[in-house]
Amino acid sequence: MIQNNVQLEAQSLVEILAESKSAALAGEFDRLPLLGQKIERLMVSLQSDTGQVDAATLQKIRDMARSNTTIAQAIMKGINAASLDVQAIHANAQKLAIYTHSGKIEETQIGQESRIRRM
Repeated sequence: MIQNNVQLEAQSLVEILAESKSAALAGEFDRLPLLGQKIERLMVSLQSDTGQVDAATLQKIRDMARSNTTIAQAIMKGINAASLDVQAIHANAQKLAIYTHSGKIEETQIGQESRIRRM
């Protein structure tokens, strides 16, 4: 009976790993903390009973965990790149180039009082 419970936990882990992969790829990041807690709980539970889980299931769990880690790293890399892009856009959006009356280009900060005259 214990072996059946361990196999069920292992199968549950496979299913939750698949679910977390789907959630990450779909951008449903709000679901990941709860799924992560479930994964952690099952991993702790299975750690002492890995001898009772068949080798194919253990390998599948390892492969899925590696895949999910790679996906998480790619997501973080994308988030960091997007954050840098937003910072660059924001920094550039704070400046405005205008022509003075003498025809020279002058940069001014947006939000500061400028010498722009409406005609």
